[in-house]
Amino acid sequence: SALHTPATDIAIYTQAIMDLGATVCLARVPRCDVCPLAGECPSHAGLGDAQDWAANLDSDFEEF
Repeated sequence: SALHTPATDIAIYTQAIMDLGATVCLARVPRCDVCPLAGECPSHAGLGDAQDWAANLDSDFEEF
C-alpha cells in the first residue's frame, strides 16, 4: 500500500479506496473486470474466475 498511497490528499485517496471496496471489490461477486487495480491485486491473481470463487466462498468458512 505504501507504493500507492499519495504523500498529499490522503483523505481523498482513503475515500476513493473505500468507495472502490464498496462498489467493485465485493465479497460474493467481485467485479474484477472493471477494477482499475486488478492488474496489481494479489486477490485477483488468485481468484481465477470470479464467479467460481464466489460459489466456493461459503465453503471456506467454518460455522462458529
